[in-house]
Amino acid sequence: MKHLLRGVAALVAAMLLPAIAAAQSVGSSVIFPSGWAPGQSVCVKQPDGTCVPVGPAAPLPVRGGSATLATDQISVGTSATLVKAARAGRAKIILIVGAANSCAVGAAGVMLTTGALLQPVAGATLTLDTSAAVYAVCSATTIVSFIEQF
Repeated sequence: MKHLLRGVAALVAAMLLPAIAAAQSVGSSVIFPSGWAPGQSVCVKQPDGTCVPVGPAAPLPVRGGSATLATDQISVGTSATLVKAARAGRAKIILIVGAANSCAVGAAGVMLTTGALLQPVAGATLTLDTSAAVYAVCSATTIVSFIEQF
């Protein structure tokens, strides 16, 4: 009986060996567990619209740090004030409150009751990953500094 089971096992292994070898020679380094994981991997979209698997020839795109910074200060009062106009290439803008006054940030027409509130602490910061125009309003006239990365 042992010899029969060993023979059947050897026969099954011999039948599966070509399929296993072919699957390993495809060149994909992604292994998909049989039947329960979708056969997809991360890819990089090319200019022509095709998608190429991530690898040495097509590395995963990572936005690097920008070499251009701009800094300035603006006096913000009790009505919505443009802190910085929209800039298409802006990666981020960091706002820094210069006094312990309540300030809010948002789009045109922002109010203390509708904007994103900054802590009423001198030196409080808010980082926005946006290229849109940034407005602020404060409970009293306050200097707001910014660092813009683009």
